[in-house]
Amino acid sequence: MGGLVSAEERQNSQGRIDGTLTTCGLVAGALSLNNYQLDGEYALNELLAPSQQIQLVRYATADQAATAAAALAAVAGSAQSTAQGRARIALAAALLGEPTWFSGAAPPAPTDYAAQEQQQADELSNFVLPFIVSARYQIELAAGGNSSFTKGVNYAQELRRSSFRPEVQALYRTAGLSLSRDLATLTRSADITADPGAIASLARTSMVTGRLSVPELDIHTIYDSSSRSSRRTGTASASPWRTPRPPRPASAPSTRTVRSTHPRWSTREADGAHTPGRRTAPPSNVLLLLDEYRPRCRTWTRGHSRT
Repeated sequence: MGGLVSAEERQNSQGRIDGTLTTCGLVAGALSLNNYQLDGEYALNELLAPSQQIQLVRYATADQAATAAAALAAVAGSAQSTAQGRARIALAAALLGEPTWFSGAAPPAPTDYAAQEQQQADELSNFVLPFIVSARYQIELAAGGNSSFTKGVNYAQELRRSSFRPEVQALYRTAGLSLSRDLATLTRSADITADPGAIASLARTSMVTGRLSVPELDIHTIYDSSSRSSRRTGTASASPWRTPRPPRPASAPSTRTVRSTHPRWSTREADGAHTPGRRTAPPSNVLLLLDEYRPRCRTWTRGHSRT
């Protein structure tokens, strides 16, 4: 979270600093982070071990979170032994945004999907799940509840926007599984809801607008197992310090700020359309910044603090 702290400092510097350097910063904010991590965890549980009903949110103790982390890691480890399991691990990894290089001197070839999935499975079981699931307890403790949800999310839309979709499709074909059926199952069975108070808390403390008071330089590793590089650009379009880029084609959507009555918007369509989720509304003064280049990078803030 250090990079996110630096990002918060650069938009509220009050003359105390001249600039910031964030390394692997979660500058899309805590709400985005918690949601995409829950997507992958939910997919693992629902598709690989639906009868276990592993607790994914609202941990009462750190031990409870650690138990859930161990259970999810064990599920992923066991599933790796079958083609069907590997396909579903690839889907969960895609929703979680896990990179395809975890160990070894070089990454797998671009179309070596079996090797890519092996790397994702290794990092999920040996690092990512024990880390992020255990950490969720601390985030919930700070936020005063659960800020993430699955209910109302269209998982077919989520996968369509993933760069890992070719890998997932190839492994599902190899396994003889129906990808559309699994995605429909995820969408239909999703029932985790968020606590509006926790959303408001993280919106106030752990989301950035991209409106800089001093220059900021973001640097990021290419294959980062715990901080998705795609999540570092969610605030770029709002920054007055960004390097100008060539004009967009006329058909490209522009960044818009819209008032949201839902704690999650599923994703932006390519033509700029958006589809709201179906969840209990958070406080009505929550705003959502939609960025045309990163559909799931949402910026939440109090309505009275945005001009």
